Amino acid sequence: MKTTHYPTGARLLVVALTLWLIGLPSGAFSQAPLITTRLANPVYDCISDQYCLDVEFQSNTENVQVFGMNVRFFYDDTFMELIGFSDFQPGYGPVMPDPPMIMTTLPPSATTNFGFPLPGIADFVNGAIQLVDESQPPIFIDLVGWTKLFQVCFTVEGTLPDSANFCPPVVLDLEANPANGGYLPGDDGVVITIVDVPPAMSGPSTENVEQFNWAYSGPGTAPFGAPEPTQCVSLLCLADFALLKTLNAGQDNLNPGDNVTFTIDVTNEGDITADELHLVDYIPVGFSLNDADWTAGILGSTGQSASIILSTTNGGLPPGGLLSGGNVTIEITLQISPDIPSGVYENFAEITAVFDPGGNDISNDDVDSTPDEDDTNDLDPEDDHDGELICLLLPPPITGDLFVAGGCGFCEPEEWITERGYEDDKGCIKCGLNLGFVIPLDGSPAPYMVPEPQFSCSL
Repeated sequence: MKTTHYPTGARLLVVALTLWLIGLPSGAFSQAPLITTRLANPVYDCISDQYCLDVEFQSNTENVQVFGMNVRFFYDDTFMELIGFSDFQPGYGPVMPDPPMIMTTLPPSATTNFGFPLPGIADFVNGAIQLVDESQPPIFIDLVGWTKLFQVCFTVEGTLPDSANFCPPVVLDLEANPANGGYLPGDDGVVITIVDVPPAMSGPSTENVEQFNWAYSGPGTAPFGAPEPTQCVSLLCLADFALLKTLNAGQDNLNPGDNVTFTIDVTNEGDITADELHLVDYIPVGFSLNDADWTAGILGSTGQSASIILSTTNGGLPPGGLLSGGNVTIEITLQISPDIPSGVYENFAEITAVFDPGGNDISNDDVDSTPDEDDTNDLDPEDDHDGELICLLLPPPITGDLFVAGGCGFCEPEEWITERGYEDDKGCIKCGLNLGFVIPLDGSPAPYMVPEPQFSCSL
């Protein structure tokens, strides 16, 4: 909910939790623990259009539990609207006022007080959370790291000056000198209480805050501080899915009739979660599908292929989908034809389609690739496809006093390799070619080499 504008000197409604806890003695501690709270770990969800911040705590005293908190802060009304509090840790939840009260300042007060850009309108959030189920295992506040108890989420709106770097300041309602309380008349600011020993339910703490994308300045009078962008996220919501194909280990000496297994790895290098991935494997001539998880087809330049769908529904993807930075792997097994000739064969796989959790086809949104069902149009910069080389050598034929020895050379494009099988000569071949060279049976130096897949000769 959102109320109308209020004048600068208006009296704030104070959350009941504050009234219960001010001045309560603490029987568990000789002095009130120092509890620091902060907003951290900004995350933007491209599907829901939600921007969320974790609310975290740190203590200077061991074995301290937060009992409750007045959650009060200011944010720029131009770009965000509060959704509410969520993702509570076990035992914690919202209390009155629920949903939080939201009041809007008059322009240009947010510019004057906090350095927000003009027109200088801020929303002031006044809510509360509390330990509502004491049967849950206690959550003790960390002494060195930070302990998350819940999160605050917003929708993002308006025209942003830089969608690639969204760094909104959110000002927790506590002055640089915490003894001064909050920024508005009659406002106690952020109040944090701790779990106390019975019969007391709670006791006081000394509150401190670390501000988010904003820094204090001045002697406690306006302007109280200014934006200081340090934690930024991108709202561009780019799609970028990369595929890598590798030959499984232990398959260096493949022969006709063998099975050969590959691993395909798909990584989400973008910002949009994938709920469904479609993959195709273009099977080279001389190979056939031997994998029940894949469906045979006729795609690609060879007229034979295999396809598979990985989704949250069929368990091929994690329950939450393929998140940004996540990856998924799948194997495929092919069988080598018994009568295949010696040579170097390349087996490609490609992403053909991607769908987000809303069922939208985002295949054409990929920033550096074009997922499709065509193995002839993929340029090197695209990363939604990848191939693996397989070297197959038949037993060398013996002809007269000579026999043919073969070898496969693999290297990067535009690179050359050198094979030395004799004393005085050498030869270079392009990557991926099959190299045959003549070796006399008596062990004398080879007179020449021939870059052909197979050949025979005699003296």
